[in-house]
Amino acid sequence: TPPPTPPSTPPPTPPPSEDCTDNEAWFFETRRGKRKRCEWVEQDPSKRCKKMGSLNNQDLLAYDACPVACSECPGDCKDSRTWVFITSRLKEKSCSWVANRPLRRCSKEGVDNGEDVSAEQACPKACSTC
Repeated sequence: TPPPTPPSTPPPTPPPSEDCTDNEAWFFETRRGKRKRCEWVEQDPSKRCKKMGSLNNQDLLAYDACPVACSECPGDCKDSRTWVFITSRLKEKSCSWVANRPLRRCSKEGVDNGEDVSAEQACPKACSTC
């Protein structure tokens, strides 16, 4: 009779994934007093994720309250929130500006946290590189 085979070691359990859900209690109030939620943010994230809303009477950006709507979950393809390109007229432009004309703008050199960085590196979602 063959010797008994030792039981195989199961593979390690991966760490639990971070819970990434939009906060149902967060809202942005329009000038007319209408409350907008994360579903509204998701319809135009390049503009609306920057909105300052409210959660439990505290100011909170949509980026932080609506991570699904703003593609801010871990592992998501996302653009830098801090990268800027300075135009010849000294206007600051972000990755949402790059996304409007990626063929022309992904090659632009900008700054991200004090470092020279191309739009292609800082804005992978806008430039479709991820």
